[in-house]
Amino acid sequence: MPSPSDETDRDFASPADEIPQRARLWRAIDASTSELVDAKRRLELAELIAEPIRFDFAAAEEAWGGNS
Repeated sequence: MPSPSDETDRDFASPADEIPQRARLWRAIDASTSELVDAKRRLELAELIAEPIRFDFAAAEEAWGGNS
């Protein structure tokens, strides 16, 4: 017959076994969220650069002596 402490230990063991799995899940979620945020930032940057008013490629070339 199991003692009361054995039953209590089993009650805590099951959730404790899930902690590493949860940690891996949260790391995966964090990594994928970071990738999404980075991708969104790259798209926003590309949109800003694509606007003619925002970036003048000809002026940039001239600034470094491209037409000298």
